[in-house]
Amino acid sequence: MIVDRHEPLYNYNVCAAREIKQNVKIPVIVVGGIRHRHDIEQIIGGNMADFVAMGRPFIIEPDIVNRFKNQDLSESSCINCGYCLLAIEQGPTRCFHGELS
Repeated sequence: MIVDRHEPLYNYNVCAAREIKQNVKIPVIVVGGIRHRHDIEQIIGGNMADFVAMGRPFIIEPDIVNRFKNQDLSESSCINCGYCLLAIEQGPTRCFHGELS
């Protein structure tokens, strides 16, 4: 199987979340390419969303929240390659980064 590589998109739903948040009176959760603690702080601190959700970073780093809580400012190791989604129905979800070419 050949998979085209692409540049990852970061924070791609934040503008939509901000627009939604301005027009509703319920909490708004944003997801989509959010990988950096700094971005999370800006999104929540800037009132663009009430919560941030992440998926793929937890596949490669189940402890990412603890790292962020401990003031570790390094970004997630997730590079948004999407390889984790290729075999999602074949077995346990896991990161395949570096194993496929």
